[in-house]
Amino acid sequence: MVAETNWQTVELTGYSYYSNKGYRILISLVTDHGYDFVAEKDGEFIRVNVKVAGLKAKTIKNSWSISKGGALTTKSEVDVYLA
Repeated sequence: MVAETNWQTVELTGYSYYSNKGYRILISLVTDHGYDFVAEKDGEFIRVNVKVAGLKAKTIKNSWSISKGGALTTKSEVDVYLA
């Protein structure tokens, strides 16, 4: 049995991914932004929005479902979606 992944696990994986590439992780104290965290390296800022993805039907290939979470975001608010 495979455990279902939650957004906190995906977000922590994102912190690790960007940290290992030399980025600093910036976490907002308020949650009304379109992004969940920001990764910064050499003055470049990447806004990251975390989503949870899974198969709608385990027997159907490529039947992906991605969570909407809080507010919907646009490309002008987010640079990277992490699922």
